[in-house]
Parts: sequence; structure tokens; C-alpha cells
Amino acid sequence: MSNEALNKPIIVWMNHDQIALDAMLNTIRKMVLTRTTMQKLEELYDFRSIVVSPGDNLQEHAYKAIEDLHNNADIILIDLSFGSHKLPEEVFIGRELASHLARKFQKSAVGVYTRFPIGPRESSIISSDQFAVVLEDVRNAYEGPQNLRLQGDDWHSLFQKILRDAQSRARAFPPSLTMGYGRGITRWAIGQPRNRSVSFRRAACNLVDRALDWLDPAPTEIIISQIGEGFSGSFVVKASAPTWPKSYIVKIDEDPDKLIEEIKGYNKVRTLVNHEYYLPLLPSNEGSLVTLTPKWWGAFAMEYDGSSRPLIEYSTLTGEQLAGIYRRVWDESLSSLYGEVSIRDVLLSSIVSSEAITSASEAWNSLIRYTSRTDAFNSQLKATLDQFKLFLDSSSCISIMSNYKLKIPQVERVHGDLNCRNILYDSNKDSFRLIDFPRVGNSDCLAVDFVKAEAELVLIMMDSATGFDIDIARIAVWEELVKALSTSFELTNRSIPDVESNRTLIAVIEIREIFSKMSKCNGQTKLAYQLHLLATILPYLEYPDTTVPKKLLAALFYPLAVIFQV
Repeated sequence: MSNEALNKPIIVWMNHDQIALDAMLNTIRKMVLTRTTMQKLEELYDFRSIVVSPGDNLQEHAYKAIEDLHNNADIILIDLSFGSHKLPEEVFIGRELASHLARKFQKSAVGVYTRFPIGPRESSIISSDQFAVVLEDVRNAYEGPQNLRLQGDDWHSLFQKILRDAQSRARAFPPSLTMGYGRGITRWAIGQPRNRSVSFRRAACNLVDRALDWLDPAPTEIIISQIGEGFSGSFVVKASAPTWPKSYIVKIDEDPDKLIEEIKGYNKVRTLVNHEYYLPLLPSNEGSLVTLTPKWWGAFAMEYDGSSRPLIEYSTLTGEQLAGIYRRVWDESLSSLYGEVSIRDVLLSSIVSSEAITSASEAWNSLIRYTSRTDAFNSQLKATLDQFKLFLDSSSCISIMSNYKLKIPQVERVHGDLNCRNILYDSNKDSFRLIDFPRVGNSDCLAVDFVKAEAELVLIMMDSATGFDIDIARIAVWEELVKALSTSFELTNRSIPDVESNRTLIAVIEIREIFSKMSKCNGQTKLAYQLHLLATILPYLEYPDTTVPKKLLAALFYPLAVIFQV
């Protein structure tokens, strides 16, 4: 950032009064380091003065004036008393300007100064801004009585400390944590967020602020709360304000590229799905992606009715109620998205790739230490775990799968990520909305959305509300469910004593029945379903959001019979 030709740090001083600014800088520039090098400060620092007139566009003009230097400033010092010599009345003009520039020039150290004393009230308020430096009564510091005046060595020490502190902050945090907070009007609701990611906690305020900066009139405060638990870097938050008639949803992801694809999907789905069944993008229903950096942390906004929650959070819904919601998702929404069902010949390796098997094998090896906890399980369960490991390590299995062809039920497009976090349900209105359309427009197997819904019900939603999803001993209870799911495609009239497992089973039975009816026996429908289920399950062994017991469960929730059929 420094002037490379002179190798000097650039220090920008900003005021509304050219005469006062020149008088101050002319004095400071000429000060000498008498205790060390005898150099003048102007030999060590590139002092720049910027004069900006107060007015409605003060922040915009100040920003442009610094950008016009073509060299980012190392230190930016703003006069607190912009437009008046009266304090405390005018102190907040300079303070707000400094806060704005600190957000805009995040690699610069931004401080404030004033030629006048600051009262206790103003001093306490300014201290909360955490500026790089606050220079009070600065006139005495450069031309006051000898006992109050800063000498050249003192100014040099001050500037060096500011620069060192700025460098330390830059090294201490990743970019997402040093991005500031946009306009500074967004804050978390009490008790929020639920996710403990420090990066997400700080990035979200900034991203929501930016994603909603088009609102007119602009709010003075935005309160956000998390309504999506967060899975593999993806989060959903609700934004509201006391003066707003409605709330908004903001989708946030560590990877902005994922959101770019999602916005493309939303723009395609507008002509394919009734508007009642998805959240429209904002502004102007086209969506606008905001990011902290080009490749890290992004967000976009959607409309929201204010009372829906992700389906995963409805722990009190019965199996029949869950089944009814999923039936409506397909009958009322996704059936119009899919288009015609046809038959297509595909290589099995295009469904379950050797790379996916290798990755799953590596992930399983990291879980071996937990299998000792399954000693109390019955021999059949332990044998299934051993068989799963054998399958992952079998090169012959990969070879067979690479050469095998099957006929699958193909549709024109799919949702692409139909999980229990992307279905927003309003229990009061008995209505639902879908979010997250990353693969809309892609022709794919009809089974893709169905197996994703099934896998999520078992590996994420089941027991997430009870807390038993982190208890390895619970696998012995889940065993009956996954045994039923993995050994037979038809599950009609099955029931399980365990309440949580049984409600999951009822919902999965409905999902599979809907698939069978929609596929209309186009191709090898059951085998296609089970192979896509296998392909969907394998990555859960790697997902950091999947609990260890559920990763072990994934090994059981695996249609071994499918491979034997092949």
C-alpha cells in the first residue's frame, strides 16, 4: 500500500478546512527525530491532505477522493468536527465518516483527530468504534506548550505502532473476519446464531446488510436469526426490523460460486413452478449476489412470509404428516418441474463413480476407531459393517460397476438438492415453499430428488431434535429401520416400535411410492433408485456436519443387495 517509489507509508489527513489542514501538516512534516536519525518526518512518511466539503454526499466524495490517489493509504486520519468547530454537536459527522471509510478501506488503519477537547460522553462513544487512534486536542500536540507537544520521535513512534497493529490484525484473521459490518445496522437477535462458526457469525451481519441495501426507505436496524442449521458451509437466516411489514430470507454460503448456480436455478424455475411454491428472489425477482471476497462468503435475498421454518425443525410432526408434506411437494410443485419421463441407457459408473467409492473408503478409514464402540451390537450388524468395508476396498466391484449399463427413468430437469432443510413449512397455514435450486435445467434421473429426500430423513433429520443422533448406542435401535430400507424397495405396511424410526419409515414409504408412480416403470426403476441412493449416501461419510453415529449408520443404510444384483 505504501508509495513504492519512495518506500514511504502513506498517511492521509482529511478535513473540511484547507487552511487549518495545511497549517497542521506543514508543522508535523518538518518535525525531526532528534533522539535517533535526525530525519524529518516528511522523509519517512508520505503525508497527503484531502479536503472534502460537508454535505449530503460527504461519504461518497471522501471515498472517491481517497480512491483517486491511486495508492491505498496505510493510515487514514479523519477530522471529527466536520463542518463546525462545535463539539459535541458535530462530533458524530466525522465519526460516521471514519466508520464508513474503515469499512470501505479495510486494509487501511483508520483513526480520528480533532483540534478540540472531547467530552466524557463523546469519548466513551468513540472508544466503542475501535479506531486505530483517537487524537484529541491535536493542536496542542503539534504547536502547544512544550509539556503537551509531541516531538518528531513521538509522532514516529505513534505512526509505527498504528502500522504494526494494523499488520497484526491482518495476520490474525482470515479475510471473512476482517470485512467489517457493512453499514453497521445489522445485529444478531438474542440467543443467535445457533451455529458456532466464528466466521459465519461475523460474515452474516455484513452480508445481510449488503444483500438488503436496496430497501427504500433504508432501515436503521436489522435483526437477524438463523432458521437453517447450516450444512457444509450453507446457512439460511431471517432478517426483520420493527418498521418493516414483512421479513426477508437471506441465503449465505462460504462458496459464492454455489450461490451463483443457485440464482441461475431460481431464474429458470420461475417459468416452471407456481410462484406459491418457492421464495422469489429480491430485488426485482432476479436476485443480486453480494460477497465479502470474490471466492469467500456470499449471499442473496428472498421474500419471506415470516412464519415458515425448515422441515427439519418440525420434530413433532407425525410420520403421516411428514408423508403428506412430501406428497404435496411432488404433486403440487416438482411434477411441473420435471417434464416428461423417458428412458435412457447409462453406465453404472456415471451414477456411482470409482472416485466416490475411493473417497468413501478414505472417510471410512477415519471412522475405524469408533467401530470398537459397536462390540455390544449383534453379530449381524457387525458383519454388515465389515461387508461395507470390504465393498469399498473391492477393486473388482469398481470394475464391474464401470462396465454395467442400465436403463433409468430420465426427466428434463430436477430440483437437485431436495433435503429437509430446503423445504420451508408453515404449520399454521399448512403451506410449504422450496428453496435452493442448484441443478434446475439439468436433465437427470427422476430418482435424484427422491433419494436425497430419503437420505436426509434418515441421516440428518432422524433424532436430530432428541439429541440421540450423537449417541452410537442408538445404532442398535436404528438397525431395524435401515435393514428394512436396504433389503427391499417395497415397504408397504411395515412398522417399527421405535417412534422416531417409525415416523421416518412412514415418510420414506410415501417417497418411494410416489417415485414408483411417477416413473411409470420406465426402465429399471428400482435398481436405478437404489444405485442413486448408494451414490447419495456415500458422501455423508465425509460431510463434517454428519455426526459419527450417523456416519456409521450410513454404512448400514447401504443397499448391498444392489451390488449382488449387478
